[in-house]
Amino acid sequence: MLTIGKIGGTGGGQWRSPEYYTEQVARGAEDYYAGHGEAPGTWTGQGAAELGLAGGVGDGELEAVFDRRHPLSGDQLGRVPGVGSVRGIDLQMAVPKSVSTLWALADEYDRPEIAGKVWEATHGAAAAAFDYLERHACTSRAGAGGKVALQGEGFVAAVFPHRFSREGDPQVHVHVLVANMTHCGRAEGVEQAWRTLDARDLFDQKLAAGYLFQAELRERLTRELGVEWSAVHKGAAEIVGVPAELTKALSKQRAQILDALDRDGRAGSARESEIAALSTRRSEQSFDMIEQRGQWRALAQEHGFGPDELADTIDRAEFQPADRGELGAAVSEIVGPEGLTAERSAFARRDIVREIAARQGRGGSVEEIEQAADRLIASDQIRSSRWTGARPARRSAQPLRSTVVASRR
Repeated sequence: MLTIGKIGGTGGGQWRSPEYYTEQVARGAEDYYAGHGEAPGTWTGQGAAELGLAGGVGDGELEAVFDRRHPLSGDQLGRVPGVGSVRGIDLQMAVPKSVSTLWALADEYDRPEIAGKVWEATHGAAAAAFDYLERHACTSRAGAGGKVALQGEGFVAAVFPHRFSREGDPQVHVHVLVANMTHCGRAEGVEQAWRTLDARDLFDQKLAAGYLFQAELRERLTRELGVEWSAVHKGAAEIVGVPAELTKALSKQRAQILDALDRDGRAGSARESEIAALSTRRSEQSFDMIEQRGQWRALAQEHGFGPDELADTIDRAEFQPADRGELGAAVSEIVGPEGLTAERSAFARRDIVREIAARQGRGGSVEEIEQAADRLIASDQIRSSRWTGARPARRSAQPLRSTVVASRR
């Protein structure tokens, strides 16, 4: 699952300020590993590297880049953000609940190596999905009415890993905070400069990147732990052997969201769920970790998921890298009666990427999935064309960049 949120200057309403993230994480390693707070952020992205930002996020650095100032030199990088403007984007990637449950109980049952591999797989998958977005959605615009499309040279971003929900439930997820700026090289009639992002491309690629995150996560956990997966639904799957009732019991905030939707008579769409989530959040993390871990163990035992059952969830499947035959079968389904062409005759490369990722039950790497998408585009199964012009006046399903728009033959 990948969600996109706006980061503003006030932190009010549905917007959060950069200070929220630095205030909510632990400043020292001792505090973090003792179970209080969250880990400090680290810099990522080609734009951050260009600014000389690497390693941990220092005091005041995140706030500086969201003000479009160089955090080391103090130089202004592009236009100063105005009052109420979008200062950044919060990309949040969350693992399925069964994965968070496995991570939480592995430590409780003295299997830290399992928890460590879940943590590493989450970070690796998030990095791969972020790389995809940086390659396909780091864009800007210039000129009157934004008619000149520009390719950005990379994101200035910081990664904040989180282990818990605000209610203290296990909820492994990663926030990647992207400053609303990218450096753009010289183009016809346009000088090179730091410019604001064209966030429309991020939103266009949101589903594809989220599906890729989940597919990469499944592959890594299948390879490292030998877990099996349920059927993929909306890009995600659950680990076989982790009781669904237990994952529900460890989802207090989800229960609160559903109660809020039911109480208000709302339908439960993605947008309604987001609003309900905001209304049910605690103002700050105030749970006691020792007490919370005791509750996790008690709930697990109540649902019959003890150390033996946890051990049974791993080493169930032998990892085998996806070969061209498997990927080819998934690709064939895309242009078949149950695929993309079932309801429409034209689609973009990102749609192909998303559909291939959704069909990898045991997972697949971002690199493999993108390669399979490009092979399909180059094949004789579909007709493809490249569209490189500026965005039309009306919103198009086509992305801004030189991306293949394909149709069935």
